[in-house]
Amino acid sequence: MTLQQAQVTPAVATRNLLLSSISDTTRKLLLRDAKCIQLTKGTVLLEQGEVSNSVYFPTAGLLIGIHEAHDGTSIANTVRGREGAVGAIPTARTLHPKRTGAMGRLGVQLSGEAIVVGKSHFSEVLNNSVDLLRVTLAHAANVIKSHEGTQNCSRHHRIENRIAYWLSLLHFYSGDDAIPTTHAAIAEALGVRRESVSMALRKFEKREFIKMERSRLQLISPRLMRNYSCACETTISDLAALHTAGQLTLETQLISSC
Repeated sequence: MTLQQAQVTPAVATRNLLLSSISDTTRKLLLRDAKCIQLTKGTVLLEQGEVSNSVYFPTAGLLIGIHEAHDGTSIANTVRGREGAVGAIPTARTLHPKRTGAMGRLGVQLSGEAIVVGKSHFSEVLNNSVDLLRVTLAHAANVIKSHEGTQNCSRHHRIENRIAYWLSLLHFYSGDDAIPTTHAAIAEALGVRRESVSMALRKFEKREFIKMERSRLQLISPRLMRNYSCACETTISDLAALHTAGQLTLETQLISSC
């Protein structure tokens, strides 16, 4: 896999909320050898079980992790846009992070850009920076809150409502009524049968929520789609508030060991 790379500028770095929330000094140190890469939809950055040497900070687009179970089923276990990072939380677990494999296949759901920092360098800066630790913990708290709000979705919410939520989430991240996705991609992310997705989308088209096109869905009424979403829709409101605030905050006082 070859990714187009470029140097990281301050203007690009601060598009990511985690990076924009740390001090200029910490950010300059963290991004010393970082690269900015183009994210192309469909690109796989990491296979399930593979050990990653990088932390990804999206500045645009969307990364998702797909966990594939032994029985052949799959479901998205990571959804990350410019509000956070992929790989930062596992690195922060201990002073000497274990080199465990990825819990899912990490791929690009929506094209964009990301800043890539070496995991060992991230760990080194993290271990010596209360500033970065505070922001990483704030990021972890947001991820936990999101998981708590959606953990029962696959068991207790109707498939149609779950699909409406997923399309609304993609609409939020893309900012475009034309969503580049397929029936198979939706089924994989939600852990449902492709036929169930196709049936639901036909209903949505009949109700004039969407118009199905080749390799994409055109949202005719994003508002109606959002209203038809399952209760997990509140996570989109939380994301919108976070993006508007532009900062990750943690009120807990942290005491430096230095």
